[in-house]
Amino acid sequence: MVALLVRSGASMTLLDQFGRTPLELSVSAEVRELLRECLDYERSKQLVSFARKSVVLATSDSEPLCVDFLPLEPSTLIGDAKRARLGICCCPGRNKKRHRRDIFKDISVLTAVETNVLVTLVREVELQRMGATQLFTRSKDVGIESVWAPITDKWIPESMRILVDLVELLLTRLREDKVIVVHCNGGKGRSGMVVVSVLVALGMKPGDAIDLVRAARPGTIRNPAQVFYVKLFAQTWHQRHSPGPLRLNPPPLPPKLGGSRSSGRDKPHHDHHRHHHGRHHDQGEVREERDESDEDEEREKEEGERKREGKTEKAGGLARFSKSLGASLRRFKHEDS
Repeated sequence: MVALLVRSGASMTLLDQFGRTPLELSVSAEVRELLRECLDYERSKQLVSFARKSVVLATSDSEPLCVDFLPLEPSTLIGDAKRARLGICCCPGRNKKRHRRDIFKDISVLTAVETNVLVTLVREVELQRMGATQLFTRSKDVGIESVWAPITDKWIPESMRILVDLVELLLTRLREDKVIVVHCNGGKGRSGMVVVSVLVALGMKPGDAIDLVRAARPGTIRNPAQVFYVKLFAQTWHQRHSPGPLRLNPPPLPPKLGGSRSSGRDKPHHDHHRHHHGRHHDQGEVREERDESDEDEEREKEEGERKREGKTEKAGGLARFSKSLGASLRRFKHEDS
């Protein structure tokens, strides 16, 4: 039935009131596969009008896949690099809303720009909804390495570890002089967050990195949660990869508690006088330690009393404030009546 409808000229691009096509509305896997095979990409160039709103469908022919590379020289990214680049694009083979893309044609664009690594940030369910489940297979067929790090749409990674590991991997590929293209759904939020994080790891300030990525691809990383997460990543990355502060003057060692416990019993009996002298010396040290401990206890008691007095004063101030506030409220009610 579906095949007959399609061959009879039934529209494959007509949208319902929610902007969905027959392909998106189909529940049966067999019907969905049949619709994909019957979908005519040439027809999708036409102007579709629905609910008094005109929508021009974007295809791989009418709007070829656009890869926006950062305007940086390879040596700026990595010192010895000669061809390394970092770019962003939308999901190849994307079939969603106004997009009716051909995954084969989009992959050919990635090949044309010499892509070595394709970073996919969409989840499996998104690939299924967009009809792009063959993305990894098609990329492998043309020799492109696939890196899959799924992140929830319009959100942040489940843990900072995921982003740190991904950035470390991408830095390794850049050092290998590879061309990297990062994509999510539309190539704005999640992709921008990851690319900005790579720039931060290379030493750029988060604000400058965001401005650079937005200049290369307008509308990128506008989500406040993702902007905040990039700044949090910067702190985490620098704490992890920066050496600790140099100690030019190391702190003094703590005083050695308890003097030597050696006594005359460990020495010959003929050294009896020195034995008594050493014992008196040890007893003197013990008395000094006791005196110091007594002073410490007194200081702790005084500090505890000061804290209690401060709490008492604070409680008294709070009570006075509450009393004053209550009086003001009563006066306000009296005046209002």
